[in-house]
Order: sequence, then structure tokens, then C-alpha cells
Amino acid sequence: MLKTFLLIIGLIFGAINVAVAHGDESLADPNAWPVGFFSDTIVKTKFLITDLEFAPDGSIWLLAKGGQVYKVTNKQLSGPLLSLAVNDEKERGLLGIAFDPLFTQNGYFYLYYTTGPGSLNYEGAPKNRVSRFVFEATAGTVAPDSETIILDNIGSDSGMHNGGGIKIGPDKKLYVPTGEGGKFPANAQSLSSLSGKILRLNLDGS
Repeated sequence: MLKTFLLIIGLIFGAINVAVAHGDESLADPNAWPVGFFSDTIVKTKFLITDLEFAPDGSIWLLAKGGQVYKVTNKQLSGPLLSLAVNDEKERGLLGIAFDPLFTQNGYFYLYYTTGPGSLNYEGAPKNRVSRFVFEATAGTVAPDSETIILDNIGSDSGMHNGGGIKIGPDKKLYVPTGEGGKFPANAQSLSSLSGKILRLNLDGS
């Protein structure tokens, strides 16, 4: 529970810092903050950030809606470490990231994104999926051909309500919140559909 609370706080302040970086100076006004709180700009970006996560080494990994993965270390932005072919129309795009519990040993991390032309095994219509990638710590890069599809064909029928905020729980299961796709809301009540659910998977997708 404490880790979840800290993560929520981190995401809130990450969003606030991003807002400051994009020019909302009112958030930088010390008088606008409760006593004991302050704002610190971590990094300035020119892309839309859809998610962020702290890596085990303390760096912050940022996702750009257009499919790029960036890394922030000591307030310095580097990358992209990876550029995926995604469909980023409407609410689609690169939407979620989670690090494997053994990331420092195996380099595994997981991404939730909307497929598009050029995506692995693209079948002509945008779908949401979860894939695993491998970070090569020595080279500081991610090999695009390291992608392993974990879960595929999650509906993105209208481009809205895609979900994507994936997390790995203390049980070492991957939790995947999916949207209902924006066009067929009844899918959320259908057990035959992956849409509109919180799915729990083993890290290999089983």
C-alpha cells in the first residue's frame, strides 16, 4: 500500500512538473503551494508525455505519445532509447510502461501501445497490445527486435478509451487496465472481450 501511495504521489508531481515545464508559471509560484511543498522542474520536453516510471537505478523513463521512450538521469534527457511504430490518433499511442522485478538482471520492461503500420505483426487495424522489450545496460539502448508480444488484440475501435496504465504488483503479476474502445461499451461487461477490464497475467503472458 505504501509503495502504491508513493507511486501515486510520484505520478502527481511528475504531471505537475511537466505542466511547469510546458509553461504554466502559476504552478511555479511558491505562494500557490501548501506549506512544505515545492515545485522542481525535472526536464523540459517538446513531446506529449503519456506515462513515466522510475527505474531501479533512480532514472525516470518517459513515454512520448508518438512511440518514443526517453530516459532522464540527473535532470538530463537522453534518447530516444526506443522508437516504436504506433498509431497515435486521438487517444491512441504509446501509453504505459512497467519494469520487470528482475530488471537489473534481465533488462526486461513492458510497454502498452496501439499498433500501427510498421508494428510487429500488424494486421491492418489498430489494436492495443502489451509487449516485452530488453534494455541493454552496457550499450544503454533497447533493441527493437527484442520485442516479445505478451498480450495482443485489445480493442481500439474508435481511438478513444484505450487504457494502458500497466503495473506489476507485489505478487509479480502484470496488471493491464484496458479501455472499452470507445465504440462498443457493452464489451466492458462481456467476458469474451479483453476490453474494459483489469487483466492479471503472468509476466510471460500466460
